[in-house]
Formats: sequence, C-alpha cells, structure tokens
Amino acid sequence: MKSSPHRPSIELLFKRGLGSAEIARRLQISSSTVRNVVAAIKKRGDASEKRIIRNDGLSLNRMASQLGIARSTVQSIVKNDLKLKSYKLRRGQYLSDKSKAMRLEKCRKLLQHFQHMIEPVLEVVKECNGYQLDEETRQAWTVLYQVIANLIEVFRCRKLNE
Repeated sequence: MKSSPHRPSIELLFKRGLGSAEIARRLQISSSTVRNVVAAIKKRGDASEKRIIRNDGLSLNRMASQLGIARSTVQSIVKNDLKLKSYKLRRGQYLSDKSKAMRLEKCRKLLQHFQHMIEPVLEVVKECNGYQLDEETRQAWTVLYQVIANLIEVFRCRKLNE
C-alpha cells in the first residue's frame, strides 16, 4: 500500500482526538484514505507498545514475525521511535596467538626489506634520470622509505601490545 501524502496531517488530527469522518472533511480527502491511515497508525501504535528490546542476535525479519507485524513497521519503530540503527552482524576473522605471531614476523621481514631496499631503489631512480640524482630527489626517496618503515614499526608495536 502506497503511503498517503496526507499521513502526517491525519496522524496529528487523529492524536488530537478527531474522528475519521471529521479528519476527512477537514482535509477534503476520502474517508477510506483516512480510515486506512488511522488503521495503520493504530497497528503501529500497538506494535510499539509491545516490548521491542535491543537484541543484536535477532534480525528485524524475525522480530517482525514474532510480533506479527510487517518488517517495515518494525524497522520504522526501531529507527524513528527507539532512535536505534539496525545493522547486519558481520563475522570477523579470529586471530589466534599463532596467527598474531606470524603477522608480527611478516611485519619484521617487511620492515627489514624496506630498510634494505632504499639503495637499490635510488639506483633505479638514478638510471631513469640519466644517471643523475640530485640531493633533493635522493632525500625525498629516503624519507618516503623511512616513513613506510616507521608505519610498519608502529603496526608491529601495536600487535606486541595486544
């Protein structure tokens, strides 16, 4: 069922205590539209009065089937009334002590690799520039590799502290 553009007005007047016929007359719309919107509002009100608690393991689909209402209604209640955000629970990779040690060892090897690679890289840069390498270019490449090595060291230290 498509939502009525008059829904907010109907909801406001309904909450003020006006009947369906009076709302239809004031808004100059059909009474069946008003009755349908009021029925949806009542249904939603009943659902929101039921206890919807935060349960990370319970999907909105399952919650809706347990309450006997539409998924979109539960989603609307969770978002608008309870001010919560729904999300899909994702599973991540479990890191055992063995896998952490392996990652740490790989980081160490990568760090050594970067530290020993600066001279060969500078030689290639020199070749590409006609065997001319000014001090500024040499310094820039050296700093780049030092930054990369320092980043690897930071991540290695983080893993040691975990």
